[in-house]
Amino acid sequence: MSRFNLFTPQTVLDVLNKLEQKIQYKDRLKLFLPAGGVSGTLRNAYKTDNGTPFVWAKTGSLRYMHLQSGWIETRKGKTYRYVFMNNNFVRPTSEIRNEMVRLMTEIHEKY
Repeated sequence: MSRFNLFTPQTVLDVLNKLEQKIQYKDRLKLFLPAGGVSGTLRNAYKTDNGTPFVWAKTGSLRYMHLQSGWIETRKGKTYRYVFMNNNFVRPTSEIRNEMVRLMTEIHEKY
């Protein structure tokens, strides 16, 4: 992917929707993506909730662009698809990542 592909958050959400339709089994779908606090690029970003991950997502970065998209499960048992697309930011990427983690953790705990 390059910054010239003109992807939008809706484009990425459409891909997530297609994956969900194609695979149909939530537990199987989780095997394809890094789990927050457990594996891949999200291993050190998220903490688990009593040993259980609540975010499964793919990340991607280009210069001045950072993307994270996937699924989140809330403590109330709801599952949501999400896309963060951060462009042209002037803060360090670590700050952008930390804010995404803060928001996703808050969503997990409240909804």
